[in-house]
Amino acid sequence: MTDQPAVPDSTGRTAAVLMAAQGLVLVGLGVVLGVDLARGDVGDATQAWTEIALLVVFAAGAFALAAGLLGGRGWARTPSLVWNLMLLPVAFSMLGAGQIPLGSAVLLLALVTIVFVWRAPSVDLEDAEG
Repeated sequence: MTDQPAVPDSTGRTAAVLMAAQGLVLVGLGVVLGVDLARGDVGDATQAWTEIALLVVFAAGAFALAAGLLGGRGWARTPSLVWNLMLLPVAFSMLGAGQIPLGSAVLLLALVTIVFVWRAPSVDLEDAEG
């Protein structure tokens, strides 16, 4: 059995770029929170540090999934789909809270990423064994 990844086509590369963009957004949120923490603009420093740590972990996850999609790795498809499906309730919650521009952006990014990840080439196990 070979461990050769599928060669990603433009759909797979686009899915990887979209996942990497999500990672960059998470890094950006961490930086903004870090700046607020440095300025003393946060109410609870421990909570802020915890949120920064979570943003770093989630950003690393998004970048790992992007790298997997870019490398044509089959394992990256399902977690990428689950990741973006979990963003849907987040987007609807934002929309329900009156955060229309941000909620719409999250919803659009999640839906577009789901479409591209779904359409990315998958690994055929019969071909991978031979």
